Amino acid sequence: MNIDEHLDEVLGIIQKPKREIKKVEKVKPAINGLDDDTDFQYARENLYNLIERGNDGLEELLEIAKQSEHPRAFEVVGQLIDKLTTTNKELLNLHKTKKD
Repeated sequence: MNIDEHLDEVLGIIQKPKREIKKVEKVKPAINGLDDDTDFQYARENLYNLIERGNDGLEELLEIAKQSEHPRAFEVVGQLIDKLTTTNKELLNLHKTKKD
């Protein structure tokens, strides 16, 4: 009996049963044309929503930057403009992908 087993016995610690790890097969859902259209619409709506919210946030940030005249505020405005540009490009790429 090693020291760990002896301590377990003295302290009344019950050993946990060993667990077996079983591999689970990944199930790939069947994809049909309806799913593609649904996913396209969902992604498109999400991108539109992100662009609209981003534009609202941009207006607010511009006001804050103008009032504070702090360089960091203007830096954040620039970063948001960059993200909005990227999101708009993703929306256009979504349409290109849909056509292909």
